[in-house]
Amino acid sequence: VDRRTILMSAAATTVTLPIAGHAVADQAARAKAISRIPGVAQLDQAGSFTPWMEISRSILRANLRKIVKAAGGTPVMMVAKANAYGTGETTVPPLVDDMPEIWGYMVVRPYEALAIASTGVKKPILVMAAVGEDDAIVLAKAGIHLTLTAKDTPESVRRLAKRLGHPVKIHFEIDTGINRQGMPFRDAAAWATAIYRTGAVEVQGTASYFIVPPEDRS
Repeated sequence: VDRRTILMSAAATTVTLPIAGHAVADQAARAKAISRIPGVAQLDQAGSFTPWMEISRSILRANLRKIVKAAGGTPVMMVAKANAYGTGETTVPPLVDDMPEIWGYMVVRPYEALAIASTGVKKPILVMAAVGEDDAIVLAKAGIHLTLTAKDTPESVRRLAKRLGHPVKIHFEIDTGINRQGMPFRDAAAWATAIYRTGAVEVQGTASYFIVPPEDRS
């Protein structure tokens, strides 16, 4: 059975993940949409090229060990956004979850975090983008770590923790020049201190970006 046949058959039973009152359709929805494009059904499926990807567990793990060695032995978080860059957000994390070199997993979209959690991995999962309060509740109840950005305040984390009934596991995002969503570094210390003193969070880490590779700095 080729990949196209699998995708088209999967479209008949679209699975969804609930996120704060709405549903995010999985990749089967895309396959269903493709099947409705005029002319697709008439294509020569048998003669078309069908690509696939083979993932070697041993090579993947060896590569991760090399990355951690280059980082001085510090465990790393695997970035598994965008369907783990095409390798499968529910395929790759279970292959490496027992490795001490892996601290956890990072994604951007809430449904990606829930998808990885559904595989039974034991390591932490972080949504490294800002999310709304209702989505934050869904994620926190599932044990997902949240990223606090410049939009978050002591009042907003107090409100979130009150709704949950317990402190929230968070990572602070510090903006060091890329100007995305983190708190500017000049204000970060006072901001993080004020949020920490609320007692509404359990700080798990901080995150930032190198806007210039270390080897290129003058």
